[in-house]
Amino acid sequence: MAHTPLILNPEFIKPLPRSMWNVNCAGCDKRQARWQFFPTDAPATVKGGILICALCWLYESVWGKKRREDLDEMIRDVEVAIDESFHRGDNDRLWACKDADRILGSIALTSRMFIMRGKANG
Repeated sequence: MAHTPLILNPEFIKPLPRSMWNVNCAGCDKRQARWQFFPTDAPATVKGGILICALCWLYESVWGKKRREDLDEMIRDVEVAIDESFHRGDNDRLWACKDADRILGSIALTSRMFIMRGKANG
């Protein structure tokens, strides 16, 4: 359990409110978007953003592709910690969007904690 911490800027990806669930993902066009991504040239204070599912964010985004090994290691660590195995598909990727939501949600929460601690310490 010594993987590199996966940190993302919480200003650029936020969970959608439940009232917006069941919309199409901009990546795969399936009705499973649960996240709103704001590209770096459009901070979250700007209305809009790209509606995306966690599977597309984790495996198709530039952020996810750059961190694939660390992401896989984190997923294995989470499986050990919760004593449960996630469903896997091709190329050992998570298969179920609900599992990807759990992973992306934990990364987002952890990122907020790291950032808050950093501000508090310095």
